[in-house]
Amino acid sequence: MKAACILVGTELLNGAMVDTNSLYMAEELNKVGIELPYKMTVRDVKEEIIDALQFCHSRVDLVILSGGLGPTLDDITKEAIANFLGKKMIVEAEELEVLHQKFASRGLPILEMNTKEVEKPEGAISFENSVGMAPAIYLDKIAAFPGVPRELYDMFPKFLSYFTQEKIGNRKFTSKILLPTEFRSHFWRIG
Repeated sequence: MKAACILVGTELLNGAMVDTNSLYMAEELNKVGIELPYKMTVRDVKEEIIDALQFCHSRVDLVILSGGLGPTLDDITKEAIANFLGKKMIVEAEELEVLHQKFASRGLPILEMNTKEVEKPEGAISFENSVGMAPAIYLDKIAAFPGVPRELYDMFPKFLSYFTQEKIGNRKFTSKILLPTEFRSHFWRIG
């Protein structure tokens, strides 16, 4: 199984921020036997994100994006995913309520721009962010996570558990160690 990592953020390309997320994701993917043959970084430009998705989506089993899920104007990762997949953006009432509760528990007012943090492409599955505000999403081989490392570290293991269960499921695998003298007779029986 193969994955690609797309890091989204102009700050990663202009020297303002150092990437630690791809190293973490590569280590976690490796632990579950998923190769990471592609890693790229793009600016906060919708067309560049879509170009990266087009390159990766047909080549791997999982495309992981990190960054661009927040409330600001340059947080456009989810919109780019929606455009790429031909989906419209939606807000689910339950997720909006969770966001309101998070702001209230911190004594903060919620602004209209914060609603963007729970927008997602129609059909996407969300993974709750217990550290920050914006949930991770998954749809059609594409997963997107916030770029804040502690938020990624919180959600990535949960997602990876879900993804490997979805891909491998409850399939049972059996194996048998064959001695050289057994190989020929066993091979002919199964062939």
